[in-house]
Amino acid sequence: MVIKKIENIIINVFGNEEKLFGKICFTIDLLNKKALRTGKNLYLALSGGNTPGKLYEYILQNYGQIINWENIHFFWSDERCVDFDSSESNSGAAYRSFLSQLNIPKSNIHFPDCLENAGKSATYYENIIKSLLPAKNGLPVFDIIFLGLGEDGHTASIFPDQTNLLNSEKLVDVSVHPVSGQNRITFTPKLMNNAGNIFFLVMGEKKSGIVQKIIMKNNYNGNVYPVNLIKLLQGNIIWFLDTESAKNLV
Repeated sequence: MVIKKIENIIINVFGNEEKLFGKICFTIDLLNKKALRTGKNLYLALSGGNTPGKLYEYILQNYGQIINWENIHFFWSDERCVDFDSSESNSGAAYRSFLSQLNIPKSNIHFPDCLENAGKSATYYENIIKSLLPAKNGLPVFDIIFLGLGEDGHTASIFPDQTNLLNSEKLVDVSVHPVSGQNRITFTPKLMNNAGNIFFLVMGEKKSGIVQKIIMKNNYNGNVYPVNLIKLLQGNIIWFLDTESAKNLV
């Protein structure tokens, strides 16, 4: 494992999945124990994509009985506007694969509903977040927000050239996938940048090029990627990388 810290950005590189996922779980457990000692809840937002599925499996096998789940509240940083039972549903996949098998009160799982009307869904989810989370700087504070990184530099469901989302004053807004045209709802930088911790989970050789551009600030042709807009007001941005995704870092 290689650890490098640049201001509030911590870069971890792991030689295998077990060590990578183990470090994530250990960190969640550590933050949750701190919350429990002070009588607080832990507010955590999960991400979508394929990589988190491997993490969920690891949690069940190794930390399902270790972490105290009863005071952790779960949200999602973005969701596709599909049926909950669809394989494309981020919240549905997470619930079926691991949340339903842990000792978590149902009232602690806050599903985004993005099937009928994306705009109303985004507003409804934003209001839930405002009503439940503690506030700082006049905005809700997540203890942990998980994010992925697309090969095009997108994160959550904010894609390149979507300046309306990059500069949105909303906390949850509507996104449209640039290829499929699929509606989604997504956290905006305004909400994400007020978090206590951002966990970027990135794996695989296909991500090595964009990882290099983002972390080494080598944005060819002057491109500004959505992930560049994640700049926390406080707390840490922690990158959890495997050796393949980090192979171009020096």
